[in-house]
Amino acid sequence: MKFYCVVQEYYDNGRVVAWITNHSSCDGDIPESRCEERTDKDVYFDYFADKNEAIKFCDDAKKA
Repeated sequence: MKFYCVVQEYYDNGRVVAWITNHSSCDGDIPESRCEERTDKDVYFDYFADKNEAIKFCDDAKKA
């Protein structure tokens, strides 16, 4: 199964960066969304089965 990950980086200075990566799953399961806190930013990983949903989510994140 192919799925899409939207990676979002929210920096402490207000800057936002987002992009989409493609992945494959051998067991057919999409991973749980998660967040990682770093010293200067928070990084979010959100997964989608539908490419159009991932694109919309990514575009909305860039407008934050």
